Amino acid sequence: MYENVEVGDLVTIFAESIIRFEKKPVYVSYVTDDHQLGLSTIDGGMVKIPLSDKRLDFRPLPLGMCNCKNETVFLSRIPKRQFKQGLTVQNLIVQSLTERSPSREVVNEIFNIKGSPITDCADGRYPSVMEAIGIIRDTGRKALAFHRSFAISADHEIIHITKKVGMYDEVSNRFLFKRSMNYLMGVFENA
Repeated sequence: MYENVEVGDLVTIFAESIIRFEKKPVYVSYVTDDHQLGLSTIDGGMVKIPLSDKRLDFRPLPLGMCNCKNETVFLSRIPKRQFKQGLTVQNLIVQSLTERSPSREVVNEIFNIKGSPITDCADGRYPSVMEAIGIIRDTGRKALAFHRSFAISADHEIIHITKKVGMYDEVSNRFLFKRSMNYLMGVFENA
């Protein structure tokens, strides 16, 4: 697919983006003259892979809630076709659930593959809602995602994407939703 593309164009297309290799997110650190990608891996290693390698996956990463450091953010893509392949700082929207805007540190952590919050998000690895409540209580976090689309705040508010849609009542051990959001109840029946 990219065999006849100039190296300069390959750098423009791939450098500083997140793609997948062997089903795991990797950061493209550089592109070589012989059409290889220098990839930073989750374990902190570097690997050089030919662009023709079938283990490379250029499909968009699944995004959503992402637990970074002490902040939970919602990740989405700018719906615009660009010349870049993969996820980049330029085509990523990072919305904080509890702060006015996400810290620069959080955005940097997302692109630091070694921290793995983007890997947990892409793979759909989250604590259960009850584990999230316990983690918030034990650590003083303001919110924690427990699903790609849901998080819970320290005030026990249920957040769907970036909108407060209900709350968890600890006394009755029930999830309560705004009338217009009752359809979400099914998601929480087994929580």
